Amino acid sequence: MPFTHLEIEQRKSIIIILLFIILIVIYFMGTWFAAAVAGIGLLFLCPQYISGYGFMPSLSGNLWILGIALISGAVHWLISTANIIPRISALLGAMPLDDKDRYHQRFKNIVEEVSIAIGGRRIECMVIPTTAVNSFSVADFHGNSLIGVTEGLLARLSRHQIEAIVAHEAGHIVSGDCLITTVSCSLFGIYAAAFRYITVSIENSIENTAVFDEDRERDHRNNDAFIALYLLFIGCVVGVTAFFSMIINTLISRQKEYRADALSVKLTRNPLALAEALHIVSGSWCGAGHGIENLGSIFIANPAYEEADEGEGFVPDLISTHPPMSKRIKVLLDMAHADIRTLDNPQQADPTIASAEQLPAEPAPKWFVSKENTWTGPFDMDHLAALPGFGPDTWIKAEGEDRIKPAGREPSIAAWFNKGNLVPFKCPHCELALMKSEYEGTSVYRCSHAHGLFVKKSDLMKIIIRRDTAFSPNILKLADIMAGNSEQARAMAMSSKQIKSSISCPQCGITMNRRCYSIAYPVLVDICKTCNVLWFDQYEMELLQALVEKTAPNLA
Repeated sequence: MPFTHLEIEQRKSIIIILLFIILIVIYFMGTWFAAAVAGIGLLFLCPQYISGYGFMPSLSGNLWILGIALISGAVHWLISTANIIPRISALLGAMPLDDKDRYHQRFKNIVEEVSIAIGGRRIECMVIPTTAVNSFSVADFHGNSLIGVTEGLLARLSRHQIEAIVAHEAGHIVSGDCLITTVSCSLFGIYAAAFRYITVSIENSIENTAVFDEDRERDHRNNDAFIALYLLFIGCVVGVTAFFSMIINTLISRQKEYRADALSVKLTRNPLALAEALHIVSGSWCGAGHGIENLGSIFIANPAYEEADEGEGFVPDLISTHPPMSKRIKVLLDMAHADIRTLDNPQQADPTIASAEQLPAEPAPKWFVSKENTWTGPFDMDHLAALPGFGPDTWIKAEGEDRIKPAGREPSIAAWFNKGNLVPFKCPHCELALMKSEYEGTSVYRCSHAHGLFVKKSDLMKIIIRRDTAFSPNILKLADIMAGNSEQARAMAMSSKQIKSSISCPQCGITMNRRCYSIAYPVLVDICKTCNVLWFDQYEMELLQALVEKTAPNLA
C-alpha cells in the first residue's frame, strides 16, 4: 500500500497512462476492423479496382489507422475528462446540501472534520435523494473532489458510522484510487449510464402518456417498431461500453476497497463503526434499478448485487471492482476484536440527531395586543402572526402581566421575526399564518391550530426515510389495517382520482388535487402540481410514515 505522496503520484500516473493506451488500442482495433470490413465489401463490389491489392490494410494504411485512433482517443479522453464531477453528479441525481436540514448539516460537519484530518483538503459533499443506502466519491485532474451519500444512508446510520463511511471515501481520495476510478467511469461507464437514463425516461414518458382512445392508441402502436429498434440500439451500445468497462476494471484492483477501509480505521480509530456501517449497507437496497449500475465502481458497495462480488479468484477479480463484503466486514471485526454477533444487536438511536418532535412541549405564552387604543386577546403566536399589521412596533403585554413593550423587544417574538419563521403562507382551513417548523430534521410549515403540515415535494422523501417521530397507538393500528387490506387500498387509490379537493394551495392559491399518495401507500393528501408542494391534514403525515415503515421496513 503506498503511503508517501511520491509513491501515490507514480502509481496514479502509471495507471492513467495505461488507461489512455487501452483507449487508443480499442480505437485502433475498431478502426482496423472497420477498414478490413470495408476492404472485403469493395473486393466483392468492385473487384476490378482493387484486384491484386487485397483487402487487408497495408503498412501505410495501418499508420493512417493509428493516426485516426490517436486523434479519436485524444478527443474521447478530453471530452470524457472535462467536467467529470458535475456530469457524474447529474447522472446520479445528486443534490447540494440543504443548509436548514439537520441531517445534511451533520453530514457536512463530518466531511469537514475528516477533511481536516487528511490535511485540510477541500471536499465538496452532496446527497442523492433516494432510499438506497450507499456512498460514493469522485475526483478530477484539478484537485477537486466530492463525497456523496444517499438520504437512506443519512437516515439509517449513526454519526460514528457515517464518520467511518466518509473516512473510507476520503481514503479513496488521498490514495489516488478515486481519480483512477472516476476516469475509468468517465471513459465508458458514464455513457452507458446516460443511455440507460434516456431509455428509462422514454419508457416512463410512454407510460405517463398512455391513452385509450382509438386514434391515439393506433399512433402509440405505430411507434412500437421505432421504440424496439431504439432499445435494440441502446442494448448494443450498453453491451459494448460494459465490455470496455470490464477491460478497464482489470486495471483497478479490488484491493482499493481494503486500502480505503484501512485508511478509514486509521482516521477514525473505530473499525467496529465501519463494520456496522458495511453490515447495514450490505443488508439494504443499494440502488439497483436507479440507473447507476454502470457507475458502480465509484460506490462503497455495488448498487446492483452481483454474485461475482462475493467470490474470489481470477474471474471475480476480472469482472468485479468490489471485494466480498463478508470478507471486508470480517477483517474489520478482527481489528475490533469482535465477532459477527456484535452486528446483530439493534442499532441505538443517535442522540446527536434527536428529533424536536420527541421533546416535551412547554406551555405556549399568550399575549394581549394594543389595537386602536384597545387591548385585544390573548393570542398565541399563530394568531399574532395572522393579525393585520402586526409587526415589531406593535405594543403587546404578556398574559398575567401589566408591563407593555413593542413586539420587537420581546425576545421570543423578535426571534421569530429575525429567523423568518412567520411566513406569508396561511392555513387553507383556518386562514391562520403558518409557522416555519422542523420535522424529521427538515423544514416544514405548520398550523398549530388545524395541525396541518405544508411540505415541499423535494423534502417529503427525506421525511419518509427518516424515523425520528414516534407514532401513537391509533396511528399504528390504522397502518396495520391499511397494510393488511392491499386490494382495498389499491381500489381506494384508484378511486381517489375522482375526489375533488376543497382547499387552495397556500403558496399560489390554486385549488389543490386531493388524491392518494400512491397505490402502495393510499393515504389521502392534497397536492399542488404547480408549486410541487403537498398539504397534509392532521395525522396524514404520521399515517404515511407508519405505513411505509410497516410495509417496507428496509426502505424507511
